Amino acid sequence: MNVNSEIQKLEEITGLPVSPDLYTYDGSKYITYEYTDERPIFWGDDTTMYDQAIIRVNLFTPPKYNYMALKHQIMDYLEILGEIDGVESWLETFTAKNNLEQTIRRTIFSVIITKER
Repeated sequence: MNVNSEIQKLEEITGLPVSPDLYTYDGSKYITYEYTDERPIFWGDDTTMYDQAIIRVNLFTPPKYNYMALKHQIMDYLEILGEIDGVESWLETFTAKNNLEQTIRRTIFSVIITKER
């Protein structure tokens, strides 16, 4: 199952860069995504009829940025694609290229997408 093109549409919707797995460019606001689970489901006549994937979409924003509007834009779009299993948000600290610690807000959307084969 490949829903990359559908997830990439978040770039048009939010105006933020979207990248699978890892974002390697400069910028304080961006989105990444990864497949956390993928499996066949619903069988008929000994054949898989549907595939299901759990996609984790990560929104990264500066700590003091009011991210609520972006959060709801992303949620509204992901609900079109499938079922949102949960949304979590927290501040995390990391070491940047210049070896200085930086803090960023990570908001994670877990969405379950089911597609007919």
